Order: sequence, then structure tokens, then C-alpha cells
Amino acid sequence: MTYNLYLIKLSNEDEFSDDIIDRDKLGYSENMTQEEIYDSIRGYWRISEKSFEEADFFLGLAPEDESGRLFRIVMEIQPYNNSLTTIDEDESNNSGGEIKTDTKYFEGDITNETNLVGRVVQFNKPSQNRRLKMTSDELEQFIVEN
Repeated sequence: MTYNLYLIKLSNEDEFSDDIIDRDKLGYSENMTQEEIYDSIRGYWRISEKSFEEADFFLGLAPEDESGRLFRIVMEIQPYNNSLTTIDEDESNNSGGEIKTDTKYFEGDITNETNLVGRVVQFNKPSQNRRLKMTSDELEQFIVEN
């Protein structure tokens, strides 16, 4: 079966206080809990309603090295329908501007329906783009380790 995927490249862990989705870490490190990884993947992004609705799963990708090309898939989230929430100006102001107005977050279930969690992918070149859309069939060409 082919799935529509939304890949989120996570940066290295950083401290980040957030009262909206109640997290205290941003990015990824091996010592993070499943809940902390989940929160890093689900917010805050500039994503259209259409892209959100088209995504069957969101995958969190953690860097495997410093090349900017090699990532391990650390989590898969199946988003709940109608769970995409937009940050308004008051929420942004209350965060001291750390969370930008009109960015979004979502809720969903942690799954591994695609059997991609734990696999390592290698992209052809480093990219500054932290978000990628592709199908599970397209992603297969980048898998270098099962």
C-alpha cells in the first residue's frame, strides 16, 4: 500500500519552554521520551490545510551524522482528522514571540503502520528544508538501512 508522508527533519535537542502543547524540549536526542519526540514532531509548522489533510502519516527524522543527508526515522504519527490548530496572535505574544503567529500543530496516534520506524534514509544532498512531502514508494529509494 502507498501512503502519503510528511517528513519532519528534527534538529538536535534544545531547551524550549512552551505552554501551548506543554513541552520543554525541541528537536531530538536519544534520551528523549516518546512523548517528547511526539511533541517535537507535531508543532509548530507552516503547513496548509490541504497538505495536512493529504498526509496519511507524519514521520520524525533524526540526524544520524553531521552530513545533513543521513537520518533515522524515529517516529510515525497518524494525525487525527480536524486536529490541525493555528497559533493566533495572542498565543504568539504570550510566548514572547517564540512561537510564530499562523504556525500550526496537530494531534495524532503514534503508530508504525508503514513499518518505516527505525529505518535509515539518505538523501542525495543536504537540504535546508526541514519538511518534505512524498509517498512511501518514493521514500523507498532513499532507504539505506532497515
